Amino acid sequence: MKSDIEQFFVDGKIDRRAYVDPEVFELERRQLFGRAWIYVGHESQAKNPGDFFAAEVAGQPLLIVRGDDGELRGFFNRCPHRGALIAKKPHGGARLLQCSYHGWCFDRQGKLASIPLMSGYDGSEVINSRDAYGLTPVPRFESYRGFLFASLAAHGPDLVAFLGPVAANLDNMVDRSPSGEIEVRGTPFRMLQRSNWKISLENLHDGAHALPTHISSIRAAERVMNQSDCEWTRLVAAIVAANSQSPDTMAKLTVRCFPYGHSEMLGFRKTRPDTPEQREYEDALAARVGRDGVEQILGMDRHNAIIYPSLSVQPNWAQLRETRTDCWAFRLKGASDWVNKRILTFNNTVHTPASLIRADDLENYDRIQMGLAAEKVRWLSAHREIEKEPDPLGDSSAMSERSIRNQFQTWIDYMGKVH
Repeated sequence: MKSDIEQFFVDGKIDRRAYVDPEVFELERRQLFGRAWIYVGHESQAKNPGDFFAAEVAGQPLLIVRGDDGELRGFFNRCPHRGALIAKKPHGGARLLQCSYHGWCFDRQGKLASIPLMSGYDGSEVINSRDAYGLTPVPRFESYRGFLFASLAAHGPDLVAFLGPVAANLDNMVDRSPSGEIEVRGTPFRMLQRSNWKISLENLHDGAHALPTHISSIRAAERVMNQSDCEWTRLVAAIVAANSQSPDTMAKLTVRCFPYGHSEMLGFRKTRPDTPEQREYEDALAARVGRDGVEQILGMDRHNAIIYPSLSVQPNWAQLRETRTDCWAFRLKGASDWVNKRILTFNNTVHTPASLIRADDLENYDRIQMGLAAEKVRWLSAHREIEKEPDPLGDSSAMSERSIRNQFQTWIDYMGKVH
């Protein structure tokens, strides 16, 4: 399989097997998700010593723990004795981390603390090499502005180099907080897609689908906007109706493609309403960064950004989406309840399983996956604007498929490497 992987993406054409072949998926786990930096959580999910939460990368169970020294560490969620999960709950707090199978205990730094019936191990390497029987650290684990990433590969670019220009979207998300801090708000909306993981990422910067896909919800939202006097109902309707951008408008909407498959798309929804609450928020932000800083931060208008291969960021609305898809909303610490309610309203409107926008997109993803069952039709097209944009990197538009070609060039680069 690895020997012919370059033939999966040729001159803007993508082999259907990239989306349907189980052997390809297993190779992706090892070569792509097993090498890239993958988002695993946020520092606010484990605020105090002993707090922990579980994560997963490439099918590997991970455990993120805050130690007594205040440091966050990433371990494989596996007891070194007989291999059972240490943490069965998605999150919690503990004085000691204990395996429920035989009671082995580990301290908050992951070191072996105690074993019941210790005398039974006399003379064994469990006693003589005690440090080797602590929890196994993830090969690489780093934080960027509070966002936690892990890599299962011991070598590769550091996190800052991997993120490159797309890191500005994470910066902007944090900088919008009057206190300069954000925190996870509750638990995520979680959805299992009945389609290959790449399909949703390829859709995120695709301005050509908005009108054909969302026209029914757009029309309904426009009616509500004209009928309702409720501020929050009108906000929901405006969020949905913004998908009505014309192809000409989408063609002028910049999409930037960066190394490692990352990209960002400029915004098209109004995010700075002229209200007393918004002015109060901007005053609070100005107290930290000054008026020029407010314009710089809030003037950075992004619809979303893709941190390939597992994450999308919406800094305007303090949202993160992971591949499964998990949709996380964040709270801007120091901002008013009104500001944070707007953030939550966007999340509830766009990212819930009951969202009209989400339902439209998921239906498309399902139809793509079902259509790919046609074995005699080998290729998918990602040709839009290829003549003007033969290179996968650079500025583009929401009507181009350069970002898809950039993702697949990165996919080829990862998949063809020797592991």
